[in-house]
Amino acid sequence: MQTLSISVPKTDGKRWREMELLAIAQKLDQVINAFHNPLGY
Repeated sequence: MQTLSISVPKTDGKRWREMELLAIAQKLDQVINAFHNPLGY
């Protein structure tokens, strides 16, 4: 079993830091492999 270590980004004022959220999404996808390009792409 693979262990995933991530930290939830703090908000920067009222906005989330998008780059940190994208980095978390990429790490999650490496584990669950859920992202697939639509057919034809």
